Amino acid sequence: MKATLAKKSENTAFQMVDPTVRKTLFIVRGHPGSGKTTLGLMIAPCATYSADDWFEMQAHMLGKKYKEVWSPDKLETAHDWCKQSTQTAMAIGASRVAVCNTFVKMEQVEPYIELAEQYGYQVSILRCENDFDNVHDVPKQTVQKMKLEMESA
Repeated sequence: MKATLAKKSENTAFQMVDPTVRKTLFIVRGHPGSGKTTLGLMIAPCATYSADDWFEMQAHMLGKKYKEVWSPDKLETAHDWCKQSTQTAMAIGASRVAVCNTFVKMEQVEPYIELAEQYGYQVSILRCENDFDNVHDVPKQTVQKMKLEMESA
């Protein structure tokens, strides 16, 4: 098997890039606390991205907590970062890439499907429906609203 290693970031995590494996983009969707990130990390441990990651990085850089930096006016920036990170992983040919966001509306998935087509990835859309404690303290009424508004794939 001929394979190369592609560096994910400045840390020592590497993603195996294997030209014999069909490249797959996993779009993991669901309400907060449903296990999206946990599942994403299980199926693509070195190429899993979410808008929440951007807020986590901001919190880390500023020495603050996630909920201290989260703001609805920064969501577009966070989602742009997530999409760019996903695209970068595809551009280097990562065999498995996971993007884990709520994706309440199916139209929110479309830009990722377009990226998959551009880079020759098959797409697998997974919906998490578990009810774990959400790590970002999203209010229960917001979670319930998202569950009710979640569109079918």
